[in-house]
Amino acid sequence: MNNTWGMVKKNIVVHLTAALLVALVAFVGSAWLGCLLGAAVYFAFLVMQYADGADRGERACTMTATIQRLEAEGKQADDRMKKQVYAPVNAVKAFLITALPLAALAVVNLLLADPNAVGETVLGAVTRIVFFPVAWLTRLLAGMVGVDYAGAETAATTVFGALNRGGIDFAGLVGKLSEVQTYAVAYDLSYLTTMRILYIPAAFLSPLAMMIGYMQGPRMHKKKMDDIAKGSRRKKKKLKVFGRARQPKQVKPEV
Repeated sequence: MNNTWGMVKKNIVVHLTAALLVALVAFVGSAWLGCLLGAAVYFAFLVMQYADGADRGERACTMTATIQRLEAEGKQADDRMKKQVYAPVNAVKAFLITALPLAALAVVNLLLADPNAVGETVLGAVTRIVFFPVAWLTRLLAGMVGVDYAGAETAATTVFGALNRGGIDFAGLVGKLSEVQTYAVAYDLSYLTTMRILYIPAAFLSPLAMMIGYMQGPRMHKKKMDDIAKGSRRKKKKLKVFGRARQPKQVKPEV
């Protein structure tokens, strides 16, 4: 239906579908290729959300005009029709109902995440899965930052250097392992925190596209009515022209 919960359901379905398709392409090939493919799919979904919202807004305006015509004729519209009239507040509520829980999850994940941890907690893993529609951002940030290959290689070499044929230098080995861990932490922190911050605005993008599209309803309805009026005038004009052309000639009687 063309009401608040109808738009909320559509937002959820689009979010889940985008998560699946972006996850399939965002990790293909190199980081830059995966990023481009994932971003292309994601923005295609945003355009579809906007178009769907505009269609819903136009149909809602048509329903409003229909009810107004019925009332002018002294007829009564049923409640089902009245629930589908154009109401911008419905789009705003659908936007908030869909976006705020996602934004809240992103904020909580950012606040509770350990900035010094290399891996993700259960909450962090769940947040990543929920925000799979923007998984291409992860590849973009990771690709831009890159791994400190030189430092990691040096640390790994020194770890192997702590192993010798006569035995194992445990003290040196532990120290060098900590050095490798330091390189890993430096790499993760360079994009994980940024990624967690970007999840917050990302929560609003898809529902916002739907809401903005819905707000175009009156303009789209006016354009539709203008096109219908123009088509009607052209049809009448053609009928007049062909009507004159098809008029039979009067035959004068022979004298």
